[in-house]
Amino acid sequence: MTERPVYVYKLAVTYPPGSREYGWEPPGWGAGSEAYLDGYVTNPDDPGEFRWPRERLYLSRSGARIGADQFRRYGATAEIIRSERVTWGEPDAG
Repeated sequence: MTERPVYVYKLAVTYPPGSREYGWEPPGWGAGSEAYLDGYVTNPDDPGEFRWPRERLYLSRSGARIGADQFRRYGATAEIIRSERVTWGEPDAG
């Protein structure tokens, strides 16, 4: 059986100017805003302080696309970058 190639994906995120400052919120963020309900907000009547999604590695392109879409929803740009093919070495014999 031929193994399918394995890749790891990461995001190159560019944040909007000033968005890494304390208190910054994307346009429309606030109580009652349904534009940003996506699992980060547990109480729509009080969404709390805005936090960017964390940057992480993804094992599938579709997962990376979902992550990129979250950043884009808040005004950042996110480019998906694919690694070289992942190869595994032989286990140590000893």
